[in-house]
Amino acid sequence: MAKTPLRFEGRILFLSSHCEAVRAQLQGHDITLTAALPLRDDISTDEITPVVVMMTYDARLGEFPYVGFKVEGVCPIGNFAVQAGGFTVTVAGKRYGKGSSRESSPLAVA
Repeated sequence: MAKTPLRFEGRILFLSSHCEAVRAQLQGHDITLTAALPLRDDISTDEITPVVVMMTYDARLGEFPYVGFKVEGVCPIGNFAVQAGGFTVTVAGKRYGKGSSRESSPLAVA
């Protein structure tokens, strides 16, 4: 049986352990999974939607996903970056969404 490749509308955001790989994607460059490796593990809900974002709980929540995501000591993803980049799929390492239960985190990336 032949394998059928997965196809997605929009772009894939790889949450890499390398800041430059994340920045390149935000600047419009599509990268491969191999180029993104290693992926960041242990991404908490605080990184997906920091506490300061919690005051926003409506359609504006989509402006802020991953603004708390830290890699190599910096937070490379700013407000509106995920929307502006046309990302519809996020790929990360192990334990994505760990930590406190926060329903706004999955809503922000939906």
